[in-house]
Amino acid sequence: MRKILQIMQACDGWEAVFFSYDDGELFCETVICWALMSERPYVEDGKDEERYIEGQVLVEKGSDIGGVYDQPENIGFLGYLNTKLPEKNRKEQMDHFKDQAKDLMEIRSSSDHRI
Repeated sequence: MRKILQIMQACDGWEAVFFSYDDGELFCETVICWALMSERPYVEDGKDEERYIEGQVLVEKGSDIGGVYDQPENIGFLGYLNTKLPEKNRKEQMDHFKDQAKDLMEIRSSSDHRI
């Protein structure tokens, strides 16, 4: 069970990069805030909680705020982009995301054929 432990204000310029499994198109959503998440909020065996930071974005055309992993099954999350980076760096990062999306689509398509 995922649980939000703390919400932190996002700095300007951060976007979450997604792609559509339907057509491979990439798109970005502005990170509204960061959330400190816990995957195991209650631990009986004494181990540390599994915590991580997750960007929160407007989901479904701005109707709700959710984490980058709270997307429909046909939407994949690729990573974060700092839009304040120089143009060359942003382009390189987006090219990397395009390659990631292509690889993920191929994996999904090959696993769909095995079923």
